[in-house]
Amino acid sequence: MSMHSLQVTVRRSVAADCDGIFAVHTEAIRQLCKVEYSQSQLAAWAGRLTPSGYLPAMGKNVFLVAERNGQIAGFAEFAVSEGEIVAIYVHPRHARQGVGSALFRSLEEIANGRSQIHTQNRQSSGSIHVGLLLIER
Repeated sequence: MSMHSLQVTVRRSVAADCDGIFAVHTEAIRQLCKVEYSQSQLAAWAGRLTPSGYLPAMGKNVFLVAERNGQIAGFAEFAVSEGEIVAIYVHPRHARQGVGSALFRSLEEIANGRSQIHTQNRQSSGSIHVGLLLIER
């Protein structure tokens, strides 16, 4: 079975997901962002992350994981009170296979009722480049 045919399941994260989220985050930084950043910048960015570092965001914001074949393939964080997509990261092995889209669609559903949601405009190839998303009702 090809990786492309594996179903993506999106769910709320739990504390036990922290190691998987950490793996996705660090590999996405190292592999998908290497065009825009130097190796030392990537090492500093990924080096300050820890598995337990996601727990405060999980308690404060909507934090989702996308799974394929029982493994975490991506994650997303949404600050409901600000209407901001804080992060969407996909593991490089699962890039361009619908994982990021599934996470984004789930965030859209959560944002239902809001007239707009926004992101920080980041310049890496693995991130969303839209600053403001208008949601049609």
